[in-house]
Amino acid sequence: MNPPRGFGLRGRFALTLALLVIPFAVLFSLGQSALRERLVAQGVIEGIRGRVNDQRLERCEAYPERWPGPDGRFRRAGRRQGRRRPPPGESRPMGAERVFAYDPSLVSAHPDAPPFPDVLRASLAERGQAHALVTGSEGRRRVLAFRAAPEGPCAIIYVEARAPGAGVMVALVPTVLVSAFVIAVAFFAAGPIVRRIRRLTAEVRAARGGERPLRPDARGDEIGELSRAFAEDRAALAARMEELERRDEALTAYIANTTHDVMLPLTVLQGHLMALRSRLGTG
Repeated sequence: MNPPRGFGLRGRFALTLALLVIPFAVLFSLGQSALRERLVAQGVIEGIRGRVNDQRLERCEAYPERWPGPDGRFRRAGRRQGRRRPPPGESRPMGAERVFAYDPSLVSAHPDAPPFPDVLRASLAERGQAHALVTGSEGRRRVLAFRAAPEGPCAIIYVEARAPGAGVMVALVPTVLVSAFVIAVAFFAAGPIVRRIRRLTAEVRAARGGERPLRPDARGDEIGELSRAFAEDRAALAARMEELERRDEALTAYIANTTHDVMLPLTVLQGHLMALRSRLGTG
């Protein structure tokens, strides 16, 4: 009776591949998402830096409670300067929704300015700029800050911008799907190898039972080499068995001949002894 196959070679191969590929793919996606977020944040910061020039920074220091505009939004350029009124959102630099100015103690004079996020404090003090993703009642937001001046009411520029609601999941889902597809392809690609191994197992068992000689696989890969090694070992074992049988037959014939040669004089001697005994008994 054959033992159960259990999980199987293809299943173990697929599980091993999943344990190796999926964590690496997830870590790669998380790293890629973090790098993309860092680049986007740096782009927003550079856009605000270019927007907040010396003239606007002086205006901010003169009127910190009104800069850059109501609700922290930059004023759009009107037609008084002879320029076309831009469409909504065009004047907001690099996707910024709201911009506020804070003094070095992280207090803003603007009435609509929110409390400075604690998540930015440590990084801002260490590197001079910081960014993070936060989740609030309005969904996910990208918050950023950088140091624009050493002191004054506009020393720190704080930016709020909308962020994707599921940025990490958007990066993870394709990665997991691609990993699952690769594992499925590898699982089905291992089918011919598994079938050849099962065919070799059946050949070995049939040859062991004496149904037919072992037929080696003629292919030049590892399975073919294993099959030929089985055939060579079986041929060597068969040759040894034939030699042992010949030796056994020769030993049996030798013992039979030796027994015959020894028994003949013993029989004659036994006859003489019996005749001598009968004479002694009658005399």
